[in-house]
Amino acid sequence: MDVSLIVAEAPLDILREAGTLISALPDCRSLSGPALGMYAMIHRERVCDQPFILGELLVTSAEAEVNGEIGYSCVLGDEPERARFGAIIDAALRTDHERSDALARVLERAGAIVKERHNQEKILAEATRVEFDVRPN
Repeated sequence: MDVSLIVAEAPLDILREAGTLISALPDCRSLSGPALGMYAMIHRERVCDQPFILGELLVTSAEAEVNGEIGYSCVLGDEPERARFGAIIDAALRTDHERSDALARVLERAGAIVKERHNQEKILAEATRVEFDVRPN
């Protein structure tokens, strides 16, 4: 499963576990953030092929460094912990360190939780399916 999806949707306590595991390393440091910002959601309208700003999204971003590798995270909403731990995880996955295996196990567990949630949402959505009986005149 994509790590970005795990950072965006996994329970915060599991991200905290993964981030704390890595942030305890002596060569882990925060570079910037977490910081709030706004991101313009732009859509290209099809008739005139012009960009159209649908609105602005509140985001939280952060940067971290592990073993000289820089990680970045940008998440929807006011989520400073999620952004900070996301940046630490991103940086940690770009380098080898003594906690790589432990981090992989935590992220695997987080991915399973996200996947199970998606499966439950799919089941709930499927229950609302409507089938129309369309007959020619």
